Amino acid sequence: MSEKRTSRTEITGLGANLDTEIAAQMTYSAVTTQGALAAELVHHILGYCERLIPDRKLKIEDLITICHAAMETEKSGVRLLKGKFMRGRISEQLSRTKRYGETFSMIAIKLSNRTTNSQYDALIDVLRERLRASDVVFTFRQRIMLMLPHITEENTTQLIRRVKSLVDASFRSTPIVDVQTLSFPHPSLSRTSQVLDWAEDQLR
Repeated sequence: MSEKRTSRTEITGLGANLDTEIAAQMTYSAVTTQGALAAELVHHILGYCERLIPDRKLKIEDLITICHAAMETEKSGVRLLKGKFMRGRISEQLSRTKRYGETFSMIAIKLSNRTTNSQYDALIDVLRERLRASDVVFTFRQRIMLMLPHITEENTTQLIRRVKSLVDASFRSTPIVDVQTLSFPHPSLSRTSQVLDWAEDQLR
């Protein structure tokens, strides 16, 4: 039996449940400045998603993740983001961990003050060769932070070993000064805020 797919007509029809008075107020300016209208719009978008993605009941955080995935520049499937997005993305991952029990790990790579732009780019390429499409690379001036969903502490150790081996083979003198890791959930971490604090500490 073939799976029934939702047609564009059916999707559009879902908007029929939107209150006429509320619909008349739905302008870009209104939904980006008025919390009640924004919440109403998101509620209906989530309703559409239930028809299109029946295997999971999506939350607002999931919509944010989907939007990021659509907007991000990708190379070899790995997401490369500027450092300013790191705190928000970690917060989203922590929400998923709390809701679904997903493990994830972070790797903080400190670079030498003498690292050139070409060395930095080459190191990014080396990392991308060993990362998955679901992993995220955050770039800073002299730091590189990796967020690795579904990766345990043991897996992180193995990944670092492989990356260091590649770097040693690719550079005459390694630009990596230090590597720190954190996995969550972890017995030593009782609060999600400790993960964010750790990530901020790595940038100092």
